[in-house]
Amino acid sequence: MQRNLLKISIFMTVCCLSMFACTLSTFIMQAVAYYHVSATSAGTLESYQNLSMIVFILGLFSLILRLGYRSSLMLIIAIMVLIAVLLPIVNSYIMLKIYLIGLGLVFVAMKVILYSTVPLSVKSDTEQAMMLSLLEVFWALASVVGMWIMAHFMQTSNWLYFSWVFAVFGILTIILWKFTPLDESALHKEKNIGFKKQLKDIANICNNRYLVAVILVSFCASMVEIGLGAWLPGFYKQALSLPDFLSVKIASFALIATLFGRLVVVGLLKFVTWGRALFIYYSLGLLVLLYALFSIKVTHAAITQLSDVPFSAIMLSLFAFFLAPGTPLLNSAILARTAKEKHILLMTVLTIIFALASSIGVRLIGQLIDHFGVINGFKMATIIPLLLLVVFILPYEKFIHKAQIK
Repeated sequence: MQRNLLKISIFMTVCCLSMFACTLSTFIMQAVAYYHVSATSAGTLESYQNLSMIVFILGLFSLILRLGYRSSLMLIIAIMVLIAVLLPIVNSYIMLKIYLIGLGLVFVAMKVILYSTVPLSVKSDTEQAMMLSLLEVFWALASVVGMWIMAHFMQTSNWLYFSWVFAVFGILTIILWKFTPLDESALHKEKNIGFKKQLKDIANICNNRYLVAVILVSFCASMVEIGLGAWLPGFYKQALSLPDFLSVKIASFALIATLFGRLVVVGLLKFVTWGRALFIYYSLGLLVLLYALFSIKVTHAAITQLSDVPFSAIMLSLFAFFLAPGTPLLNSAILARTAKEKHILLMTVLTIIFALASSIGVRLIGQLIDHFGVINGFKMATIIPLLLLVVFILPYEKFIHKAQIK
């Protein structure tokens, strides 16, 4: 009974964190449309989320161990509830930045705390693998729900009221954890790990020639995946003059496409290696991206219904299907060549790389949009790195096969 309650709490927490975290692309769109800042300035918003995540993931490691997973999760959610309550009241561009800084904590909760809590709730490796897969499914579904909640308030009232709905989910999650027991005795021996020791171990693991290739490939994949995802609602609004709510709804299709992309690749991996699977995905994705971006034309015609949106615009969201397996498979490939005791350090490094690449990607797209227009800016920021991935992913697979990180 206690184990089942713990699982329910974990899934509720995933949904809660996902809803808090699904806001970035909408914030970027509204920064331009509602607060009237430049696309370049809006492109810097993700840096507040990612740079804070890097600081938190490095600086709070020891504190999380001391507080315990349960207390840390409750504290992080409580902080986000407070920020979410204040967001419509303050109603300023600065408050968006504060919210995004808070999302740094949300991603620490998801990538570090919650993933580390899962082994405490299962009895076998098979059950753990299934639960981790389900967490990804629930994350994607909750993100879609969160984006549709935002779209609803954009259509009916003050768009910032969505955060009060998210705050309610946060409060319910805290209450649930209050009555959920969690045996954290396994953490006691790890509580004396210091910040300096962690930084030293990360520096040592970075001193590996194979990691340079990992960084370059992960950098290209992250630029396309996160850069495109963060700007999708803004792209639809600027290129097709879509209403805010409709832009957000169409952009949410990318999350559904990502979910199916990760499910389909599981079957494909039974027949081909991970490198060949990514080559197939990236090659087909490049064709879809070229079709979508070269078919979409800037229009000022009034479009208020989903049925009137051009097919090529819908395809741009569905393009996320072909990017979906990238990060999991690239991470899995290097983890398989790494000593098990170094996995948490390597994931810290990869998380930092992912954060920096996505911040640069979002900012670069914003600058290109300001200089070359929304469609041409998207072409330059997405087609080039995706083409590099198509060309180099198979040689990278052969190269990384020789790697050993100890």
